[in-house]
Amino acid sequence: MEILQILTHTPIWVFLIFIYLIANGLLATRDRRIHIRKLFIFPCLLLFLFFFKLVHMHTAKLWCIFLVSITIGCLFSFIFIPKQRITEVKKFRVTVKGSYNAFVLSMLIFFTKYFFHI
Repeated sequence: MEILQILTHTPIWVFLIFIYLIANGLLATRDRRIHIRKLFIFPCLLLFLFFFKLVHMHTAKLWCIFLVSITIGCLFSFIFIPKQRITEVKKFRVTVKGSYNAFVLSMLIFFTKYFFHI
């Protein structure tokens, strides 16, 4: 019964974001040609939203979480994202091999933010 209550009290915009993330994650599983700017939109948006909340809360604990998450994110990008995923570069567009990494990461971030209201 709790799941039904959660779903009925969830705003529609949350479902729209969820559908967008699923569609975008499934597109990322195939090889595609993408503009370099589009690679940075989602991470920068999440960083901005977290930083916006961070500024309003003014807690040292949240600042530490922010700095640690940025550090871990940078380390993960160097360790787990293979450099051979980008196969071709032409005029601000890159050809990226498909992978489920973006889909899994976006779902993890979404569910973490949704359930813990971060």
